[in-house]
Amino acid sequence: MAVFELPDDRAVRLTDDTVQFVQPLQLAKARDTDISPGMLASYYLTIDLPDSAGELLQRVGLIQQPAREDIAFNLKCLRAETETE
Repeated sequence: MAVFELPDDRAVRLTDDTVQFVQPLQLAKARDTDISPGMLASYYLTIDLPDSAGELLQRVGLIQQPAREDIAFNLKCLRAETETE
């Protein structure tokens, strides 16, 4: 039986035909527009997708880490943008 090492940034196709990354992608940068209490803010999250990933990013799942307060995202107002260098 052979064991093959995959680079951590590679994507693999599972038996149910979904594609997942070997290691979860990491949040590269985050910023918001306003940090005043009670004000609505826009959040900008940057996720770097390595060229060697071999797949396009179709969907992102965000999991908030335990903190003093949860951020309530308005799912109807979410949008994704792509940027290439």
